[in-house]
Amino acid sequence: MTPAGIAATTSGVELVDAGFGQRGEYVRGVAIVTTDNDQSVGEFVTVSMNFLDASGAIVGTAEQVESFAWAGQHLVLPIWLDLSATPGVEVDDIDASISLSGYGRNRDKVDPLEPVDAREIREGQLGDTTAVFEVENPTDSDIDNARIGIVCRDADGVIVGGDSAYPNRIAAGKSVLVESDILTTGKPTTCVAYPSHGI
Repeated sequence: MTPAGIAATTSGVELVDAGFGQRGEYVRGVAIVTTDNDQSVGEFVTVSMNFLDASGAIVGTAEQVESFAWAGQHLVLPIWLDLSATPGVEVDDIDASISLSGYGRNRDKVDPLEPVDAREIREGQLGDTTAVFEVENPTDSDIDNARIGIVCRDADGVIVGGDSAYPNRIAAGKSVLVESDILTTGKPTTCVAYPSHGI
């Protein structure tokens, strides 16, 4: 579903796309942000997401904070919402906004990492879905505490959910296998992992 309201840019940061997936009382919003400003690298970007029902009423608000590792990065922020206190509520849309810290943080220069398509998307017997990725570290340095945002889309290219994963280490020149229990609305057609260096 198309987000009801997206703050397109703020302080050099752009919200590229956003969506959500729901399984029962659990909802995962997903936002993709980017920046072409070197001054944003190392700063914290916050996405605040309102989850709306079919009438447009807010049924919950949640946020996620991440940090840009390089200019031009597509940074994925998964946003979790638990509706177990109000069972039966269905999310119909989202309203997302973004903000960027202004601490002037410096961050060591790192090599960009490329997105990775899922090599397998499989359904479990309980209606769950698992996406499998082979994530490579092409650099000559180990990546500790990697942060991986996962975005899943339907056949129309609409974000229908995702997840995140945090491998402890991806050795220099090596790959790791990442299996993620993704929360989506329906079965996704594609899932893409966006690896990033640890904060």
